Amino acid sequence: NLTTLSIGALTSIGIEGMNDTFDGCYSLTGNISFANLSSLGASGLLAAFIGCTSLTGSIPFSSLTVVNQESLLEAFSGCTSLTGTSFPVLQTVATDGMKRTFSGCTSLTGNLTFSALTTIGEYGMNETFKGCTSLGDISFPVLTSVGPYGMQNTFQNANIGDLTFSAITSLSSGANNNNAFVGMCKNATVGDVEFTSLESLSGTNTLANAFESATVDSVSFPALTTLLSSSALASAFKGATVGSISFPSLTTISISNSSLGTNVFNATFQDTLGLQSISFPELQSVSTESAFFESFKMNSANNGDLLATVSFPKLKTISGTSIFEYAFYGRTSLTTLNFPLLETINGNRTFYFCFENCTSLQSVTFPNLLTLKGSATFENIFRGCTSLTTVSFPSLTTIESTSSQCANSPFYGCSSLQTVSMPSLTTFKGTNCIRKFFQMTPVTTISFPSLTTCGKESYL
Repeated sequence: NLTTLSIGALTSIGIEGMNDTFDGCYSLTGNISFANLSSLGASGLLAAFIGCTSLTGSIPFSSLTVVNQESLLEAFSGCTSLTGTSFPVLQTVATDGMKRTFSGCTSLTGNLTFSALTTIGEYGMNETFKGCTSLGDISFPVLTSVGPYGMQNTFQNANIGDLTFSAITSLSSGANNNNAFVGMCKNATVGDVEFTSLESLSGTNTLANAFESATVDSVSFPALTTLLSSSALASAFKGATVGSISFPSLTTISISNSSLGTNVFNATFQDTLGLQSISFPELQSVSTESAFFESFKMNSANNGDLLATVSFPKLKTISGTSIFEYAFYGRTSLTTLNFPLLETINGNRTFYFCFENCTSLQSVTFPNLLTLKGSATFENIFRGCTSLTTVSFPSLTTIESTSSQCANSPFYGCSSLQTVSMPSLTTFKGTNCIRKFFQMTPVTTISFPSLTTCGKESYL
């Protein structure tokens, strides 16, 4: 029957000082202030007010600089009438420090700026605002270090405004550790998201599933130049509805040591809706195994699939296994591919089934492609592209494989295909290479005016 509590003068809480103290006090109402609290021991407010559904008003932590281990774990979880909170001088959140602190606080409103917060430890803000459906803008202007799972599911199932990380420059295996933002905004509704200063991403699963099944206005990585990470963005936007995504400065995707992992963009945009175009305007080279594996794949037809244009305007070199394997499978709205500077493709299964069932593609050109090498490199690349009429490789001089499958059935099921142009092709190596290149296509006229060298059994 407790209805009133006055603790506004409290300055210090020791280890387990108020652990579970008011758990289940469903009638507790009115404002509670921790404005003068400057010292909070481990588990100090652990589950202290969990389930106090009548607790109202805003709870400020105006003087608190450090949240120690489990200090605020589930402290106000399920307090569905709380309307606000603030942490203006908070600098550090230790392991599990704010885990599920405000989870399920559906009335929590207003903007939250963590003005002084620089460090979040392991699971430090795990599920902190999960299910908070009324929040405003969230910003972390000086945050530089996020530990493993530090922001896992922080805003899962929440509705928030804009989300900004202004100071993080690098996410790697170290102070900023693996899985740092995994599932951060999963199934949430979010405004504009920006990692303003992030330049390098090299931790494992750093942003994996971060926005899976979410609705997001826009996402921007304006300073990101290098991806050197295993599954850094794996399934990051899988099943999400996103207005726009921007990587304006990304130049390199590369993992020189295969033991560090692969699949940087693995399923990143799989089943993502709302996007009308995607561009990597500065990306020049990709040399990571399975870098874009199933990255934009659509598993079933959906009216929300608006992706019409894919552009890699400066990409010159692709080397490695399965780089674009199934990358754009089933994108039925895709009409335009732009690889204007691509010169070299060297690797196995590089474009394996890449554009299968992209039924709106009509014409494709690789204007500067010179060399195509590897096993199954172009195998079934345009399989089922029923509207495709013309494919042109005006500069291609060499198609070469040690197997018979460098370009096995690239146009299988392309029922409208009329012209395949390779006027500069001089070398076509690989057993049965020509026959396999054109098998199962309706093309009636084939011309190789410059061809001088063929592999064995190179007949149609």
